[in-house]
Amino acid sequence: MKYRNGRLLVLSVLSLALTACVGGGSSSSSSSTAAAVDASGIWSGTLTDNAGSPPTTSLIGVIAPSGQSFFVDTATGTEYILPNLQGNANYSGTATAFAGPGLVFPNGQNVANYSTSGTTNPQVSINGSYSGTGDSGTYSLAFNPLYNQAVTLATIAGPYTGTYYNGTAGSYSISVTISNSGAITGSDAFGCALTGQANVITTGKDLFSISLDSTGSGSSGFVCAGRLTGFAFEQPGTGSLPLLQVGVSNGTTFGAVAQLQHN
Repeated sequence: MKYRNGRLLVLSVLSLALTACVGGGSSSSSSSTAAAVDASGIWSGTLTDNAGSPPTTSLIGVIAPSGQSFFVDTATGTEYILPNLQGNANYSGTATAFAGPGLVFPNGQNVANYSTSGTTNPQVSINGSYSGTGDSGTYSLAFNPLYNQAVTLATIAGPYTGTYYNGTAGSYSISVTISNSGAITGSDAFGCALTGQANVITTGKDLFSISLDSTGSGSSGFVCAGRLTGFAFEQPGTGSLPLLQVGVSNGTTFGAVAQLQHN
């Protein structure tokens, strides 16, 4: 699912996509038949790419109760959105991928679609395979118990700084503040103003919905991305301060990830 063209960017984990140059992520179609399941949670595991170098890399990401998702290749910053996984143990559909910095897919683009199918075992495992754009491979994910920690808006409130990653824009800094009510304000290195809202999706779980507006004229040839939506979760950061992992897209052409450290 990934194709290296140029440098390899090593990320420590997931990230938050908050801004700038236009591009996007979209939910994917799915179809399946099987027993109803709830696939929501934080999931981590590996992706084995038949065209990749190295062939196996790490993934981490989330699936919301709605079945929407985002995952990131922690070695390259490439973001993946799986088909809707809510309701069926067996799934098939289209996965959308957004290349990490310095990368393109075998189709020569920063965005690629893959046919994928697999099986979900709730709060245990997800196993699937994919093919498309001259590439194919498999992925294997395990349920991450981080999902079952009770995190609130008050828990994540405060100032954050971090780095945003996108195949078109590369990497650059962002700074945001989250209020006790979940209001988001901030800016990025391209001069885009960031305003939005974080909301708890399920009480007692570590998962937030994110809506964000990236506005302004931008700079250095990059245009602020407009309305972005996605998800975030918290994991241990430096000392006792949390690390916020987020992935967002504009639904069509722009998808990115970043990592924010609470200051």
